[in-house]
Amino acid sequence: IENLRDAILKIAQDTEYNGIRLLNGSFNNVRIHYGARAAQTLSVSIASVLPQQLGGYVASDGPFSISDITALGGAAGLAASNDGYSVVSGEYLDIVLADGTLVRFNNPDQLAYLYGNDIAGNPIGYIIDAAKIADTINNNSTLQNYGIRAFAANEVEATLNFSQLVNATATAAGSETVRIRFYVAGQVVYDRNIEITSDAAGNIDLGILGDLDAFIADINNEANGLLIASKDASGNKLVLSTPNGETIAVEVQVSNVDANLTINYVDLAALVDVASGTTSQVSEGGTGSAIRVGELQIAGSEAFTIQQSNAANPDLIYFQTQPSASFVSIENIDVTTNLGAEIAQVLIQSAIRQVDTIRSQIGSTIINLQAIYDAQAVAKDNTDNAENIIRNVDFAKEMTEFTKYQIRMQSGIAMLAQANTLPQLVLQLLR
Repeated sequence: IENLRDAILKIAQDTEYNGIRLLNGSFNNVRIHYGARAAQTLSVSIASVLPQQLGGYVASDGPFSISDITALGGAAGLAASNDGYSVVSGEYLDIVLADGTLVRFNNPDQLAYLYGNDIAGNPIGYIIDAAKIADTINNNSTLQNYGIRAFAANEVEATLNFSQLVNATATAAGSETVRIRFYVAGQVVYDRNIEITSDAAGNIDLGILGDLDAFIADINNEANGLLIASKDASGNKLVLSTPNGETIAVEVQVSNVDANLTINYVDLAALVDVASGTTSQVSEGGTGSAIRVGELQIAGSEAFTIQQSNAANPDLIYFQTQPSASFVSIENIDVTTNLGAEIAQVLIQSAIRQVDTIRSQIGSTIINLQAIYDAQAVAKDNTDNAENIIRNVDFAKEMTEFTKYQIRMQSGIAMLAQANTLPQLVLQLLR
C-alpha cells in the first residue's frame, strides 16, 4: 500500500511538459491561444492526482448496544421500547446523491430482520440490522451506477470477565436453571437451559457457565456459523461476532424454584458489552435482554448525504445526525480490519474512476487541440497554395496576352471612329 501511494505521488509530482507540472493540481485554467484573433483561446485544467486528493466519500455509524432487565419482545419489551432499534412501516432511510438523486428505503424488510417470539412467547417484530441495510444498498441498481457500496461488521467483546457471569449462593443440595438464547438475523441460533447445581455442602457447579472454553464450543457447535464465539487476548472475556455484520440479540431467563440454591444474578455484561450505568444483572425469576447492532459504513465515488424519517426525533438508530459523507483519501486507508480492507477497495476503485475521468478530460482536450491544429494546417496549406500561384506566375506570357488584348481593343475603337465619320462625308458631297 505504501508502494502504491509512493508510485502515485511520484507520477503526480514528476509528470511535466517543458518544465510545467501537469498532474499536481497546478495546471489550472491555462489558456492556449490558437488563432489570430484575441478570442481564439482554449482554457485547459487538469485535476490533481496527488494521493491525498484521490479517494472517495464515506459515511459510517455504529455499533450500538442496549440492555435492560426486561423481555426482548412484547409491547414493553426491549426492542419495542427503544424506537431506534425497532423498525415499523413508514420509517425510512434516504441516500441523496450530489446531483439531487434520492434513493429511499422505506420497507421494514429493507432495513431490518423480522424476529418471531421471545422466550415468553411475546412477538418481537423488526430489529434494525446493519447487514440487511448493506445488502439492500448493494442490490440497488441506481446506487450501483453511482459506485455506492455498503459494508457491515459486528463484533462485540463482553464488558465483564466471563467468571463474573453468574453469582450464586447455596446452603444445601439444590438446582436452578439459566436459559440463554441468542438471536441473529431474525433466527434463534442458540437456546440452552443450563442447569446450575449445588451439593449438600453448598458447593456450586455452574456447568458450562463456569467454563468459558466449554461455553464457546457449545455456541459454535449450535450456531452453525451464524454466530461465532471466541475469547479476547486475555482469555477472560467472551467475544461474539457475525459473518456479515448481522445484529446480535441475547435473552436470559433465570428460574426460582429451589430455596437451597439462590442465583443472586446473571450479568448480561459478561455476555455482551453494556453501557456504563445500565442495569444488567438478571436476578432469580427475572428476564433480561440485550441488543447489539453492528457498524455500518457506506462508501462511494461522489459526495452523498444520508437522511431518515422524522429528522427532529429520528426513528432509526443509524445516522440520526443526517450526515454528509466525508472525503477519505487513499493516504488514509486502513486494512488492519476486514471492514477497513473492504472500504479501502472502494476508495481505490473511486481513485481509479477519478484518474479515468482526468484521462478522458485530457483526451478530450487533445482531440480539441488536434482539431484546431488540423483546421489551421488546412488554412495554411490553402494560403501557401495561393502564395505559390502568385509567386510562380509567367509575367512575359501575361504581358503578351495583355498587349494583344490592348491592341485589339484600340483597333476596334479606331474602326468604330472611322465608321462614325462616313455619314458626315456623304452630307458634305450632297451640299
